[in-house]
Amino acid sequence: MSDYLTLAGGLEALLAAFAISVALKTYFAKPKLPHGVQLPPGPPSLPLLGNALAVDVSEPWVTYKEWGSQYGNMFYTRLFSQDNIIINSEEVARNLLENRSHKYSDRPEIATNELLGVDYTTVFMRYNSRWRLQRKILQQSFRRHVASDFEPMQTGKAHELLLNLLEDPLDYPKHLEA
Repeated sequence: MSDYLTLAGGLEALLAAFAISVALKTYFAKPKLPHGVQLPPGPPSLPLLGNALAVDVSEPWVTYKEWGSQYGNMFYTRLFSQDNIIINSEEVARNLLENRSHKYSDRPEIATNELLGVDYTTVFMRYNSRWRLQRKILQQSFRRHVASDFEPMQTGKAHELLLNLLEDPLDYPKHLEA
């Protein structure tokens, strides 16, 4: 009986050590940044919780405004295990997110897209020259003044559908196929 208790105690200790190591890795893990790039300054954070207790959940912008006056227009926070960079200035936001969007904008690469055969779809495609070409083609085809060119054809097809439904209303699935 004591062998089982010793074994159970050893497994509990091993499980506790594993949980502590995961918690410490989560807390001390910093985002992987290119060499020479540093995170902006920010408030000190607690283990595991980060800055979650310091943010007023009902009005988080008030907390961010206070931190902005203390740490500048852009600062780093950690909420639980999520890293956040808060931009607290419209001018900085426009500069980074509009004027230099080509540096920061992209979609994540999802491995299953290629397996499912949807990697060619503009919605899932990474930002590159192929995406820009597809986006240009879509814009040329679906602009407001181009879409109005299709209105006579759409009106004619709608009238044709209505006439077919008047003649044979029970066979409506056949009318929708044409």
